[in-house]
Amino acid sequence: MVSKIDDPIAAVLANRHWRLNNLYWIVDAHGQKVKFKMNWAQEEFYARMWWLNCVLKVRKIGISTFSSILALDTCLFNSDKTAGVIDLTEDDAKKKLSIARYAYEHLDDPDDQKTCTLGGWVKKGNPLITDAKGELGWANGSRMWAGITFRGSSPNLLHVSELGAIAERFPDRAKEIAAGSFNSVQTGNVIIAESTHEGGRYGLNYELIRAAQATGSNPTAMDWRFHFFPWWREPQYTLPLDGRELAVPVSLHGYFDRLQVEASVTLTPAQKHWYVKKAAMPDVDMARQYPGTPEEALAAQVAGAIYGKEMAMLRNQGRVCDFGVETRTPLFTFWDIAASGPKSDYVGIWFLQFVGRDFLAVDFITGQGETAAHYAGRILEKEREFGIHCAAHFLPHDGDSYKDMSGKTSKQMLEDAGLRNVKVVPITPSLWASIQTLRALLPRFYFNAKNCNVEVKIGKRILPSGLGCIEGYHSKIEANGGKVAEVPVHDAASHGADALRTFSEAYALGMLDGYAESGLLVQEGAGEHTLNGIRAWGRGEEGSLTVNKGSRFTR
Repeated sequence: MVSKIDDPIAAVLANRHWRLNNLYWIVDAHGQKVKFKMNWAQEEFYARMWWLNCVLKVRKIGISTFSSILALDTCLFNSDKTAGVIDLTEDDAKKKLSIARYAYEHLDDPDDQKTCTLGGWVKKGNPLITDAKGELGWANGSRMWAGITFRGSSPNLLHVSELGAIAERFPDRAKEIAAGSFNSVQTGNVIIAESTHEGGRYGLNYELIRAAQATGSNPTAMDWRFHFFPWWREPQYTLPLDGRELAVPVSLHGYFDRLQVEASVTLTPAQKHWYVKKAAMPDVDMARQYPGTPEEALAAQVAGAIYGKEMAMLRNQGRVCDFGVETRTPLFTFWDIAASGPKSDYVGIWFLQFVGRDFLAVDFITGQGETAAHYAGRILEKEREFGIHCAAHFLPHDGDSYKDMSGKTSKQMLEDAGLRNVKVVPITPSLWASIQTLRALLPRFYFNAKNCNVEVKIGKRILPSGLGCIEGYHSKIEANGGKVAEVPVHDAASHGADALRTFSEAYALGMLDGYAESGLLVQEGAGEHTLNGIRAWGRGEEGSLTVNKGSRFTR
């Protein structure tokens, strides 16, 4: 710890805010050596910083740099403190450590005569004695380390960078961070978990954001505080028109309008101009890298999203919206059941209706570790809620192959629980062919935004909503037996996606003939049609659909 210096100087150095804005040098984004001074985002974060901090942000606003400087400052001016940095890769973590090393080395830099003497005293009073293997150590007993996981000590300040990417790409490592690293930080010490968001509506980063958002106005030292920094608050994210006419693509008109309502912000022409140009660049995911609201970031398309294009189109067309159930049209369920039966693993169930050529996803339920009777009861509850019975239930191919200890299949267990007209969809010869079928059918869907966006919390885990499953279902590249192939990822999102794929397989096999538009449904026009004892509500004369009490979906 710095000691034996004049009292006036000691008083200056005792002010952490002053130190952070005057004492340290960094290398900026242009490769230039500059004095570190907090920008608007860093100042705001410093003012609101809590013990446990969850930071959802846009790119390049300096929260990582601030965290590295804060960690250095904590070590220099406090004895026997430990600061840790965890990042996506070892190189990324060491770059954060190098920011601290550079700032320390340049404390006595003569390019700033006002602080070089002060910095020299700091270095002399607390020399660096360890600089190896991703660790810095000082004479006062404080140290700073960097890596991809927990180092085995109890840090006083832990900075976790790019938690969204870690959780999405390395979920097991994310679990280790949550169980080991977070729990190693004792109450009253600081965690800064900052990231752009990846991975959709599940995983550690998503769960952490939701937990922080739920924190009330009077948090304890064990509650996470949520910080959000949107693109439209960053001054550099503008592009002057300089006499040019602002040309906004049709696809962005709705975005700017929604942002004005949801964020209560009026964008300037220069801001819109910047956004239009940035969005037009290749390989830029605006919702992930430059979100305008937290919900926009959380809804960002997952890397490798299998149905990403189709779902983005449905949202842009307003087909993800609130609507009621059409009580004159039958209701159907489509399931995904674990190969070992409905009690052992996740179950996803979609409730669909068919109106003309359109498919209405009116609800979705999910769960884990429950019995067949539980899900049958949930369906009966939905029938009472909607005031309509389910005409049939469609299980995946293993619905009649798995048998429990009593020798009963999943189909038999559900029938014993009270469900009727339970059907099993035969196995598809090709997973990707089945995916392609659903891709082709998705443009005909409407999703009830309210019902299909409900998440389920089981213990500390959050199961994604139906929409979260469809938008979060993604693929990855795997090498197996010398061959490289793209394969769908089996995770929390895959169950809901597979349940909707059960629908597409049943449709392709003709199992919905007489229920949905097919070879049996040839009559069109206003009014009802009775097909195999099931009433179907036909398309109106104007080519629009009356879905519920005057709500109209116009083609």
